[in-house]
Amino acid sequence: MYSFNTSIAQEASRDTTSTKSAYIASFRDRFNLRIGLNNLFNSFSVNDSQNNIEYLISPNQELRMRFSISLKILDISFGFKPSFIGFNNDDDELGSSDIFTLNLNLYFGQWVQTIGIFNTKGFFAEFSNSLVGFGNSDEVILLPDLRIEKYGGVTSYVFNENFSMRALTTQKEKQLKSAGSFIPRFSYFYTYIRGFGDLGDQKGHLWDFVLSPSYQYNWVFGKNFLVSVGGLIGGGVNISNTTVIEEGLTTKESTTNFDFTYGANAELGYHSNSFFAGAVGTLHVFEHKVDRFLRFQDVQGFFEVYAGYRFKAPKKWRDKLDDIENDLEKDIGL
Repeated sequence: MYSFNTSIAQEASRDTTSTKSAYIASFRDRFNLRIGLNNLFNSFSVNDSQNNIEYLISPNQELRMRFSISLKILDISFGFKPSFIGFNNDDDELGSSDIFTLNLNLYFGQWVQTIGIFNTKGFFAEFSNSLVGFGNSDEVILLPDLRIEKYGGVTSYVFNENFSMRALTTQKEKQLKSAGSFIPRFSYFYTYIRGFGDLGDQKGHLWDFVLSPSYQYNWVFGKNFLVSVGGLIGGGVNISNTTVIEEGLTTKESTTNFDFTYGANAELGYHSNSFFAGAVGTLHVFEHKVDRFLRFQDVQGFFEVYAGYRFKAPKKWRDKLDDIENDLEKDIGL
């Protein structure tokens, strides 16, 4: 897996450890070296109450290691799957999954814009009920040709300027005093699904548009320790166009349904002016009913343990990135 992340931000001060309030310290003028071990997945749950069928379609979850370096607007990371971790050596049982992600994070004052691509090929299906033609319950069926592509983003607004989102996402800031914020989010995703193999050949186009109020609280204790918890709940619309080819018959269907979403996240970290480390977990679910019997869930999860170190960047590097940032601010009107 290869990951590239870019951040554009506008700060109140450009000192090495500038404090823009009594609540937040900024480290944008320092290099951030970071290493993380994470598990990122996108699974799909289908529940057919009429036929008593329930199954979960998931990629073969893998622990991946990610290295990143950031300074000011520059934020680049590279990830790979370590073969020495036993958790990653179950391809014979669950099949192999090829995963590609690309993320872009933009910060405009208190606005946060996230844009992402998440593509996966190779899944397996787990059935929790007996299914005629597919064996007994709890059987695993490999779906090596199943491909799911997801494109979209989230636009958020942080109401409390004393709350640091970057302390959680990039560790470019440090929360000095406890603070929380109401954060409304607008999510929009397009998902393309192709090739279910033994479950029949299918193509699906799904659009999700959801508004979800959320709240996040950063609790600081012992000066350098941070506990952050948050949750969201909301609703919107799901538009689905599906084509199913089974036993030579082609069936096309288009539906528009209410889209219910909910999620939660938690993070525990240690943040000094130089060293930082922590663990974070998130879960986000989009759920809609195709009809009164069929319920569909799109489950997105992420877990990571990380550690990093901050150190002063050479002045010529900082000046060059300042020039680039100033040009960008003029071009896009920040």
